[in-house]
Amino acid sequence: PVYKALGFNAIQSYVVWARIEREEGVWDWSFYDWTVEQAKRFDMKWVAFIMIGPHYAMPQWWLDSSNNFPNKCLEHGKESMVQSIWNPVVLQFVHTFMKAFAEHYSEDIIDHVMLGPAGDFGETTTNGVFTGDYYHTHVGHWCGEDIAVADLRGVMRERYGDIGNLNFEWRTGYRGFDEIKPFLREDAPSDRAWLDVIKWY
Repeated sequence: PVYKALGFNAIQSYVVWARIEREEGVWDWSFYDWTVEQAKRFDMKWVAFIMIGPHYAMPQWWLDSSNNFPNKCLEHGKESMVQSIWNPVVLQFVHTFMKAFAEHYSEDIIDHVMLGPAGDFGETTTNGVFTGDYYHTHVGHWCGEDIAVADLRGVMRERYGDIGNLNFEWRTGYRGFDEIKPFLREDAPSDRAWLDVIKWY
């Protein structure tokens, strides 16, 4: 009633995967059905901020499975509890979730959908300083996990074709693309190398 009286025409709420699919393949939308009922009651729309990626948004069955690929910082070489944006399997689960969401909720209640794919709380950035000591997190460079390293190597191989070409541009002496790893600005062998890595990142 307060929001309606203030002139708002929509309400936003986080839609957390872990609240809906507590067991794989078992969907329970009741928590958000109440939100939708309240929006309808006051003739308002719903902004669904869908969270898949942050630790708190992931179902426990996912975290306990081989699908769990946490990101790792370059600064300390430590893993976080946030999903890597290079996770090779998460997109198929996102597709399944979004399909189930679209089938469950009528389009007429939705004002728009926001996506929270990364970071501690779904912001479209990497990790920040929001969780204290709950897990390793900080502002920095989160691309030290093996799948991110493999992606960087593939992108550089596609870009330069031959390791000699990359070495010429980067002023490096790599014997092959499999020696390349992401690095911090202060460890960059050249400005060209840093620009390539930060563009990829």
